[in-house]
Amino acid sequence: MILEPQESKILWNAIITISLILSLVFSRSLLNKYIKNLKQYPVEDRRRWITRIRNFTLMLILLGSITIWSNELQTAAVTLLAIAAALVIATKELILCIMGSLWRFSTKAYDVGDRIEVGAFRGDVFQYNMFSTKLYEIGPGKDHHQFTGRMIELPNSLLLNTPVINESKTGPYVLHVFRVPFRKSEDWKGAAKLILGMAIEECSEYIEEAKRQFQRNSSKHVIESPNVEPRLHYSFSSSDQVDLVIRIPVPSKQKGRLEQAIIQRYIDAGETREPK
Repeated sequence: MILEPQESKILWNAIITISLILSLVFSRSLLNKYIKNLKQYPVEDRRRWITRIRNFTLMLILLGSITIWSNELQTAAVTLLAIAAALVIATKELILCIMGSLWRFSTKAYDVGDRIEVGAFRGDVFQYNMFSTKLYEIGPGKDHHQFTGRMIELPNSLLLNTPVINESKTGPYVLHVFRVPFRKSEDWKGAAKLILGMAIEECSEYIEEAKRQFQRNSSKHVIESPNVEPRLHYSFSSSDQVDLVIRIPVPSKQKGRLEQAIIQRYIDAGETREPK
């Protein structure tokens, strides 16, 4: 059977496209296998490389297909114009997701392994693509710092209208703030001295390294370097309650552990606070 020139060209393009996809998928599988065997590198680094290879492979397939079928696409452009307009309306969310992905890429807002907060969602990034970002949830809520065992998949469109807080962006250390409430009738002044002393002891090994990190950030971004020493402030949340607001320098992924260590030490101290 003799094919028409147009049919022959379409068949040839299809063969090239299939060959391109198969070769890229095969190369990706070899690279993934090689990376998984690099046991000397941390798991997060290997997971980050695998994610980037997958996204790069998808991009090459997309660009290669567009290049191969460019003439056919150009011929069909006028016919598809009306359909494209309808698709834009129908796929608005997908387009916004892609735009959110481009925003993430251009701003380097986060990467695999970072702990981020997007609106009411918080967790460690373990995968992302053009349409969504997957998190291992931390919580529940903003006041707790434990893995919940749940996975969150966020559409990247959220990145366009919701602030992204990256707790790992400035380095391994952050200044963590938590509250301990007391009634005004209790000895909250004595408790403040006790808790501050415990906070200093728990964080002593991190203070110097945290100080160097914030000084580097200060020089890099031309901003004032904060005082990283543990500090305590008072907040009167109601007429009969005093909140002790404690700020401590901690590794970003150990906030919950150190907060609980300080609170547990205070509880174990067995201090009773009677009305004066």
